[in-house]
Amino acid sequence: MEQNNNFVPVSFGKNGASGLTNDNTKPKNALFRENRDEICVPYEGTKRILKEIGPMPPKRATPPPFPVTQEFQVGQNEKPITSLKVNDTGFKFYTGGENSTIFYFDLSSMKANGVRCQIRIELDENYSISDIDTNVDQTLIAAASGSPIIRIFDPKGLKKYESRRGDMYIYDTTHTYGHTAAVTGLQFRPGSTDELATCSQDGTLRFWKVDHMEEQVMIYRLGKQGGIRFPGYAMRWTNDGNAVFVSSNDQTLSLYDNSGNSRQASMQIPLPNVCGSIAISPDGNHVCTRELTNKGVQLWDIRNINEPLWNILSDSRGQSICFSPNGENLLVGESVLKTSKKGGSIKIVSTLSGDLKDEVLMPSNVGVNALQWHESTNQIYAGCSDGICRILFDKDLSKKGALRALENGVVFKKDTDDAVIGALIPKFVDPETERVIHGFWFPFAPVEKREKRAKQLPVAPLWGEGFKGRIATHPLQKELEELGAVDKPEDDDIVESLKKHADKDKIGYFTKYRDPNDDQN
Repeated sequence: MEQNNNFVPVSFGKNGASGLTNDNTKPKNALFRENRDEICVPYEGTKRILKEIGPMPPKRATPPPFPVTQEFQVGQNEKPITSLKVNDTGFKFYTGGENSTIFYFDLSSMKANGVRCQIRIELDENYSISDIDTNVDQTLIAAASGSPIIRIFDPKGLKKYESRRGDMYIYDTTHTYGHTAAVTGLQFRPGSTDELATCSQDGTLRFWKVDHMEEQVMIYRLGKQGGIRFPGYAMRWTNDGNAVFVSSNDQTLSLYDNSGNSRQASMQIPLPNVCGSIAISPDGNHVCTRELTNKGVQLWDIRNINEPLWNILSDSRGQSICFSPNGENLLVGESVLKTSKKGGSIKIVSTLSGDLKDEVLMPSNVGVNALQWHESTNQIYAGCSDGICRILFDKDLSKKGALRALENGVVFKKDTDDAVIGALIPKFVDPETERVIHGFWFPFAPVEKREKRAKQLPVAPLWGEGFKGRIATHPLQKELEELGAVDKPEDDDIVESLKKHADKDKIGYFTKYRDPNDDQN
């Protein structure tokens, strides 16, 4: 394949990133040219950083201030992703789906041309995974699903702890050893290695110690004291780890203290509808709620809970929301029906006014079910309905994470003309002076060396066209003539002499033809 100067050759396999477009159809800018292991992608300008492999996003008047210019796809889940958890470094993350399976990925050891999960954990019962979380030192992974049983694993995927199933026939839930209905929310206490909180559709909020999962440490009834219990749908610890926000079916967002001094909620926020997901701002003063049945999204200030700061309508009933690391923006994931021809999106909303700042559109029939904006890498992890986790990043705003996996997909080798082969990381790839062939980076020789080689006369050929044709191009042509090592032309026309001797040499090379005149000489 002839190399087009409008394409930068990179070698990262066929599972590369697909571009982001301005419509909900198949990405138009996902243009690939394949030649065995080599894939060329469009580029703009004279030079392009090697990290920026993958199709470019559509042209914008001004570059977006968010890490959404490029995308890296990771996923082996055949079912939609329903939960997502990224560790503190941004390299390791877990995804849970509707097939009751947890996939663990490590971007630091992953290559772009070999995206594979490190560990696959399958739960005992076939339920959709509702929530995943890890403790502060990343040694335990807890999973909640449609089952009332909570399961905790180690980083190798081995089950370490498991809660008991409560007795559903006991009315007083304080005398049960575990949940009696599906667990809808789960989270480790911030800064703790063994404290855990869960909420369930049985109308309880329970606190656990991982080394004593046979019975909860403390339990709260969701609802008024002495009244009926309301199913819980979502929960989140406060940033200081002293209390838990829980949304229940009575259209309230309640704050419970984990000290156990009171059995009543210390604060209750009246909601316009049942809340299905909760997000807490980095400063801890604002809470965002997303309605379960309707499409409303509200932002609350816990210092004044009389009314929300703003209330907007989303395009779908999705349950994925999260704050940006600085708390100035809010991500709202939009889901789509399985039969829809349109695609979902990720909306970036201002927390000050509720205005839409930017929107990232997904391909057709792909919705966003889980979101997390990582602080240290400044990358957005989006669990989608097609079983793929899309990592959005920008080469200037983001660092590490997906960029490390993309760099691991190319093996670097120095030019062999200098007899030195070693690891070398290039900063730029210029199609006129550099090339990537079968995953190896080969820089051309310096311009001075190439010009010096071009001025040198070529070496006389050993056989074929030009041999015995008296091409006077050898540096030692005169010396060879004095020694009789070069035949003189038989014709005055150099072209005819070349053709005649070339035909004889070809015949002699393949048929052992010998000219009788040569024997006489």
